[in-house]
Amino acid sequence: MICVVGWAVGEKSPLFSPVAVRVFARAVWGLPVAMKPVVFLPERISDAGMDVLWGQCELVIPWEDGVARDLDELRPLLYEADGVIVRLFEIRAGDLEKTDRLKVIAKHGVGVDNIDTGA
Repeated sequence: MICVVGWAVGEKSPLFSPVAVRVFARAVWGLPVAMKPVVFLPERISDAGMDVLWGQCELVIPWEDGVARDLDELRPLLYEADGVIVRLFEIRAGDLEKTDRLKVIAKHGVGVDNIDTGA
């Protein structure tokens, strides 16, 4: 389950994240849960991109509340995601070792110098 200290409880807080809801449903009721892919957005992307993602994915959006956070403190959210869309957020070899769910790393912008492509 994702737990980030300092976030208010609300409809889009970590306590109500797609991952937390799935874990709860499986643990309590043993239910299979129809799942949309969980996509982590460590940084803001274009509104056009957000519009496409809203209906297709469960989004983990730590910047949505307007509070600035150090990108490294968001790193644990990456480990619970099926995909991530990055701008400046670095994906390191150690990150890839810590996640068994991550299937897609997408770059919003140009270049891949912030993604360890050799890992």
